Amino acid sequence: MSSTRAALLCIGIAIMYSTGGDCFRLYRITRQHKCSELSSTFNEYSHAFTNSWRSFQFSLNTARSAKKRCESVMNISQDKEVSESINEDRKKKVDKYYDAILYIEPQIGNYEKELHETLAEVHEKCSFWFLYLPMSTEFLESTDSRLAEAKKILEKMIGLTHEANGYATTAKNMECSFELVGQKVTEKERESDSSDANAAPTTPDSTSQTHSPKQPVPPEDGDKHKTHGDDKKHDHKKHGDEDGEDEDHEDEEEGEEEEAGDDE
Repeated sequence: MSSTRAALLCIGIAIMYSTGGDCFRLYRITRQHKCSELSSTFNEYSHAFTNSWRSFQFSLNTARSAKKRCESVMNISQDKEVSESINEDRKKKVDKYYDAILYIEPQIGNYEKELHETLAEVHEKCSFWFLYLPMSTEFLESTDSRLAEAKKILEKMIGLTHEANGYATTAKNMECSFELVGQKVTEKERESDSSDANAAPTTPDSTSQTHSPKQPVPPEDGDKHKTHGDDKKHDHKKHGDEDGEDEDHEDEEEGEEEEAGDDE
């Protein structure tokens, strides 16, 4: 008798909720049990989404760092007035990969919104007021369909994240080099020094005479003796002239004395 009642109950539930006759499955499982399974799936998807988003942000920051480094290198090249083709080519490629990652960012944002909306619909069917309602095929099909859709969205997000990671890794490996600029500056300085050394003046003697003050030439040893001898001769001549003047003065005095004696 009890078996008959159970069979009639399954038939009634199947008719009410359009279960298609899957009354034995609905009898064994409740909505609360199904919502517990869905909650575990929610946590799994949320964890995967968080990791995917963090990975994308890391890729974006890596590419941005490589872009800023190239900009700094190019600024130094302009300040030093050197042209370095390798860094110029690298900068173009790094900018290209950075722009590609920026193009992915809004796509991931859209998938994030869709994922939240999908999971919210499933979560609503498992709210407190619906936990103790009888199970239905509509509920099972609806939740399974929305979860499958959420899984596809999550897979697309993860795929875009892996693509961004590849762009970021390539940009990091191709970032510009300060060492190449330093080598270019050193080569430029060497070329400048070499050109200055090869450019010799046309009239070095006249230039040196024009700008250099005229220095007295010291006498040689023979000239020193000659000069010393001339000085001695000049001294003897000077003393001789003085002696002659003294003798003339004495003669004048003697002549005056003789004239005075004659007058007496």
